[in-house]
Amino acid sequence: METVSVRPVVTRRDMDMFIALPWLLYKNDPYWVPPLKKHLRRNLDPARHPFWQHARRQLFLAERGGSCVGRICTHVDFTYNTYWNEQAGCFGFFESENKPATARALFDAAAGWLRKEGMTTMRGPMNPSSTTEFGFLVSAASQPPAFLMPYNPPWYPELAVQNGFAVIKHLLAYEKDCKNSPTPDSVYRIASRLKKNPRYAVRPVSKKQFAADVRIITNLYNECWGGHWAYSPVSYEEMLHDFKAMKFYLDEKLTVLAFYDDQPVGMVINMPDLNEVFKLANGTLNLKGLLKILWFRTRFSRTRTLLLGFKKRFHKMGLPALAYCEMEPAIRRLFYAMEASWVHDDDHDVIDLLEGLGFVVSNRYAVVERSLFRL
Repeated sequence: METVSVRPVVTRRDMDMFIALPWLLYKNDPYWVPPLKKHLRRNLDPARHPFWQHARRQLFLAERGGSCVGRICTHVDFTYNTYWNEQAGCFGFFESENKPATARALFDAAAGWLRKEGMTTMRGPMNPSSTTEFGFLVSAASQPPAFLMPYNPPWYPELAVQNGFAVIKHLLAYEKDCKNSPTPDSVYRIASRLKKNPRYAVRPVSKKQFAADVRIITNLYNECWGGHWAYSPVSYEEMLHDFKAMKFYLDEKLTVLAFYDDQPVGMVINMPDLNEVFKLANGTLNLKGLLKILWFRTRFSRTRTLLLGFKKRFHKMGLPALAYCEMEPAIRRLFYAMEASWVHDDDHDVIDLLEGLGFVVSNRYAVVERSLFRL
């Protein structure tokens, strides 16, 4: 049997191979959603994505017999390590044929690079951070993943375990049937009570003052998520970069910014499931792909809650109910399903909130970690 060799990505051709590999591995998978190649290339470019202003990375390719059979990105987020006082490295963008030797060669190459960077553990998958695709899908796939949620063959988690990784956290995705799942009357009563209180106010994210609202979102994210497991401070530049990429599809009726005495205290941000469009484009925004996207932009069947957070002192005051009721008419009119993801499996406040609104668990994910000094 031909041996596997791993080498770093150096040339543009290497990068082309890195980006193109999933089209070979997933060609017969009905649930895989091709990413937009242009976006993936930009997100991995240290000169173009603000994440890499505080992170360093190395990409690797695995080859056998002259063919690319695997890939991995390994990186260090210095902002995360400073915040938590850790020496944790990350891996992401992992793809591999179903062969333990290939996965082992990739993980070992990533581990070797991280050791040279002074890291003591390797955690992932993160593509490239916890605010994007995070974790291995461990539940059986029954539909394509929602926008910015991970997807992988069922053997990936096992390949990781075989190479010394252990699961350190489970994440959950929740889903609600928008047409048939009722919302409890108590939710409407809470929302009605808060709407009568002049100290509370809600409004959508505005495209007319987009940059200013993204700054509000950034500040709320860093205050609401600060201290939570896997949190890393996010800069305004990063948040603006990512929201600009989604602005064309942003529906103001699916977003809520909540205020108390005119001060921002919480938010809920939903987006149409852009993966429904990306699947049609097959990774390329040529004229044919663009026409498909333009045709489809009002035909989404699912929406995903990307961000849901409220400042701690407002957790028990019913603001999530008010926010949900503001968006519910548009959600029920436009979509068949709504996904809220991801949620820590031990975040009981959010779990109780979602289950109280009629959501049920739809997918499970695992984040894995291994020591970089194992024998």
